[in-house]
Amino acid sequence: MLCYDIESKVLNNNIDPTTDEFKTIAMYDVKADKHHFFTDNDIDEIKKVFSKHKVIIGHNNIDYDNVILKRYGISLKYHTILDTLVIARKRAQFLGITYESKSLSNLAKFFKLEHYKDDDFDYDILQKEEWTTEELKYIEEYNKNDVIVTYELFKHFKEFFEPFKEYLSDYNNSRYNWLMSSIASYAYKAVCHTCGLTEEYDDTSESMKYEGGYVTEPITKYADNVVLFDFASLYPHVFAQCNLFSPEKDGWNNEKLGVQGEYSTRAQGLIEKQIIKWYKQRAIYKTAGDKREYVIKIIINSLYGASANPVFKNIYNRTGARDCTAISRYCVKTAINCFEQAGFRTLYTDTDSVYIQLRGKQSLLEAQNVADIIVKTLQEEFTFPENTFKLKIDDEIKHIYFFKKNDKFLKKMYIYVNNKDELVIKGLPMIKNDGSRIGYYMFKKYMEKDIKQGIKDFKYYDIKQKTYEELKNNPLMTARSFRVKETSFYKNKSQLQAQISNKYGSGTHILITNNKYGVGKGKKYCTVEEFEEQNLNVYDIDLSKYWSEIRLFIDDMPERMISNTPASIRSQKTLSDWGNLWKQNKKRKCYANSAENTRITVEEECVLIATIIAET
Repeated sequence: MLCYDIESKVLNNNIDPTTDEFKTIAMYDVKADKHHFFTDNDIDEIKKVFSKHKVIIGHNNIDYDNVILKRYGISLKYHTILDTLVIARKRAQFLGITYESKSLSNLAKFFKLEHYKDDDFDYDILQKEEWTTEELKYIEEYNKNDVIVTYELFKHFKEFFEPFKEYLSDYNNSRYNWLMSSIASYAYKAVCHTCGLTEEYDDTSESMKYEGGYVTEPITKYADNVVLFDFASLYPHVFAQCNLFSPEKDGWNNEKLGVQGEYSTRAQGLIEKQIIKWYKQRAIYKTAGDKREYVIKIIINSLYGASANPVFKNIYNRTGARDCTAISRYCVKTAINCFEQAGFRTLYTDTDSVYIQLRGKQSLLEAQNVADIIVKTLQEEFTFPENTFKLKIDDEIKHIYFFKKNDKFLKKMYIYVNNKDELVIKGLPMIKNDGSRIGYYMFKKYMEKDIKQGIKDFKYYDIKQKTYEELKNNPLMTARSFRVKETSFYKNKSQLQAQISNKYGSGTHILITNNKYGVGKGKKYCTVEEFEEQNLNVYDIDLSKYWSEIRLFIDDMPERMISNTPASIRSQKTLSDWGNLWKQNKKRKCYANSAENTRITVEEECVLIATIIAET
């Protein structure tokens, strides 16, 4: 096993592995516990080291390092290639880094690794054609440290996902597919191995759309004393109880449930049996605190998506996937009817969840009794009912807030406070990757505490005043990050990305949205330096996105906000101080020419902004 990292010379400030020049490489032989360091003059020695190892590890090595090495005659065609950046992106949700930067530096800090990546490296030194002995030693130390951090990150991922190995074949484990594959692919591999299916793929077919889960519109803006009921693993249980992985001509069909296909009634299928076996085993693991509980949860909850994807050839069944959602919709609708017939008020439903309100003398026990009746009623329609199928209380809610837009309640957007005083936020624009950033900041600072206490009335002019006070202290909260390619890439030269690329070049740019200066047709986007040069102030910043997010909490928001410049804002200083801070941050690798950021995700863009804000 060999871990490695290269340093390169970037041409024209444009990170591109097809043109960047290879300069040095650091390598760590794990078994021998030995470090190597070579320059571009040592290609033959580099080849020899690679030839002694089958498994090689890097960070962004697939899309960057290896592309450059191949141009210099170093073939890695027959190696098992492990990329910690790929792992971080494919498994971000499970690692808890969905909204974190996937740069090596940030991941080392996030996971509190023993070593940290040096963000103060002088990249200008890589532009030189020759180095002094001291300069080469400086590069070597930095390059080797990157390898050390990369290997520590790999070990962390390897330990975290080690339980995944149990459910794959020896071949898949030897290829590290338990670590490198997507979750859907991993679930398919696990099912094929466990149930004795041939693992085959078909990338020539296209998936077809059909109706998904049942989501209702909320019926009120606010409610207290709410109970969240959840069908535990609804889709896996529907597949298992209705035998949806076992189609059979002239088999079971139930038009009442909306079923279109026909399925075997002679015996429960292998996959269906395995789902229930896994589910029961998961309960045991969960009680024991065994990490495999989480692995099983991932597998069984991923099977529906895999069954709807023609790539996964031997479990693909569009009709079965479509029938799963139809039956699930029937389950939720049945729950609504039964709860309401029993006198409970149903506030909202989403796919496998039902929110009901307890009123008067209604109790949790009464509600749970109704839920048990719902399950019994549903199982009368299923061919292979399972005693693990439950409608259980998932959370007890003190108060919940739903939101309106244009007099219509929004689906999949709400906030609630449970009986543990935990705040749960679902679907709001301010928490999404493309949110305004300042929206979430203002919510956390000025609204969250009141919402937890049940206060839900926020006034527009109060929030507006606080917003400008915050911007005076930190205008960079409104900056946005744009990752653009070469101008020639864009067919429409008038689109914003093309304009940004044309003026500032390809790469990642941090821009302030404003009403006066910069690229763009309506809204303008300019750099922090330009903001300073044009003598702009925070009143010139465009806050339309922010107001569209925050207005969900404000009842008296004017339909057309006419902003008047407060005297305090007219007289405030410009961004000279912020400009100086920005210039300092530009030296950091996360904003400079970095091989690991050649492909930056939306999540990573958010962190670029957040880093500036946090450090100021």
